[in-house]
Amino acid sequence: MLIKKSTPHKINESDTSAKETPFIVWPIYILRFLIAIAVAGIMLNMLVLSDIIWQDQTFYPLEMGILIGTRTWGMAVSGLLIGRLADKFSRKFLLLIMVFLIAAGRFLNAFAPMGEPISYGYFLFCFSLTGLGLGGIEPIILSYTNDALSKEKRSRFFGIQESSRQVGATFGTILSAILFQFGYWKLYFWIAGSILFIIMIILWIYLKEPKRGQNSQKDLSNLLNSTDIVYEYQLNAKTVKSTIFSPTNIIAFIEGIFTWLIFAIALYMIYPYLQSEPYNISPIANGILMIIFGMPGAIFGGIVFGKISDTFGKRNIKWRVILIIFSIITLFISIVLVFVIPLQPLTPEEGNNIILLFSYPSGWMFGLIIFTIRAVLGIYNVNQNPIIQAINLPEAQGTVSSWGQFLETIANGLGPVIAGYILSVNEGNYFEAAWITLLLGIPGAFLWILALKFINSDVARIQRILKLRTKELHERNNGIKEIDLKEIVEPNEKKKKI
Repeated sequence: MLIKKSTPHKINESDTSAKETPFIVWPIYILRFLIAIAVAGIMLNMLVLSDIIWQDQTFYPLEMGILIGTRTWGMAVSGLLIGRLADKFSRKFLLLIMVFLIAAGRFLNAFAPMGEPISYGYFLFCFSLTGLGLGGIEPIILSYTNDALSKEKRSRFFGIQESSRQVGATFGTILSAILFQFGYWKLYFWIAGSILFIIMIILWIYLKEPKRGQNSQKDLSNLLNSTDIVYEYQLNAKTVKSTIFSPTNIIAFIEGIFTWLIFAIALYMIYPYLQSEPYNISPIANGILMIIFGMPGAIFGGIVFGKISDTFGKRNIKWRVILIIFSIITLFISIVLVFVIPLQPLTPEEGNNIILLFSYPSGWMFGLIIFTIRAVLGIYNVNQNPIIQAINLPEAQGTVSSWGQFLETIANGLGPVIAGYILSVNEGNYFEAAWITLLLGIPGAFLWILALKFINSDVARIQRILKLRTKELHERNNGIKEIDLKEIVEPNEKKKKI
């Protein structure tokens, strides 16, 4: 039996599920902010980190690419497991476990030896532990918000969450740049681990577990919010085939590989490119540029575009796809421009002088590119997650998110390895390496264009299933004979070939 039967009650202002759900997500904003601080700055400090490990003033691009890839591959493995568990068990409990793993990985990293045979292996272990924790965060949050927030609130949530994450990443980047440059890298890892142990306490006290399925479809939401009926449907072969393997889901899975591959490659190459000869822009100066330009871009992209996305998304979900296409194309052009615009050659002393950087037009051009990249990333994130939620059942949110994350993080991990290998074989020619690798990301935008053909029918399929399930739950709750369960997966109408 799928239902716990009880007496219906009226919805009033004291009902958490009905009136207060938008406010129960505030601990997630803090969580995203602190996690971003705790894991930020690795790309920015790759040259320093390489010297910490090997102590020979040499940059090892391939080994550092593998180190960063290890963390992202840990995320991929963890996400597959946790995504399925998030559709079955308490999201709050799972989130606490994930944050503990991240905190442990960061805290233990502070005890890493320097310049010894074991140093690289120790860093690999700590980065793997951090990756295992990070891998579960996104699937858990996607499953959680699918129940905690109405569809009208989700883009705004993801926008604020993205702003919180990017602002935290900006603070973490400048903090790590200062501490790494002055030799206090151990302190950075101690701080990173400690703040995550603190957020665990906040989550334990304040994060509330919403009723599963309560914000998935209007009639179903009304039924679940006005009674003690429990939604306990689970994935089966039919629902997997008809919903998870829908055209839009498959397109989103494949597209994520290309988009995150180019993003990982770009991030891996940009910072060494700026910090090496002849530009010599220091990590601290890079961090300040991120605060001046990256933080406003993140806030603008997350909050402003979050509201715009909700407005257009109400009219037709295709608008969300169009906004994603726009963000991918803009992101690609912006990344290419980083390696095209002529930067001013600087000495190491000049590269640490932020005022001098702003005296050159190239400094302002680079700042504008940073703003644009951060802003369009907000467009991508605030629209992709609501699309995934709209084309999947409540019991599939964590699973689908974890599958997508698995493919994205595999690509994210391969990006630095591919870039590191190309940089090694072409003797550090960043311009050539950028063009070779960034061309791999072109198919992403074309795949979303293809999704425009299928997305409305995929959303309609989910709504039909949930409407029929609402009828079944209502009839079971009132002791009426159950409806034909075959109609749950496919309505009794002429099937359209997709």
